[in-house]
Amino acid sequence: MTITYRLDESVAAKIDRHMTAGGYKSPQAVVDAALDALEIMQADTDALRRLIAEADADVAAGRVTRYADADVLVADILAAGEERSRGEA
Repeated sequence: MTITYRLDESVAAKIDRHMTAGGYKSPQAVVDAALDALEIMQADTDALRRLIAEADADVAAGRVTRYADADVLVADILAAGEERSRGEA
């Protein structure tokens, strides 16, 4: 596939900087790396959106834990971390 697109000077300058600093051999290599990073970022964003939707559903269904204060919450988090590190969870 061939795409012809005129880059504005600021984008061309960014590509040049990345070629110089990052050791990319061509503008195409810079664009390929940028698209790979964009795909990873999009996958991460999608995963976060799914987790937020799950959390919203839990809250709506009343599946929440209420804590008396921040100290109790922190203690619970630390205990869960210790269990995980021991392989208990």
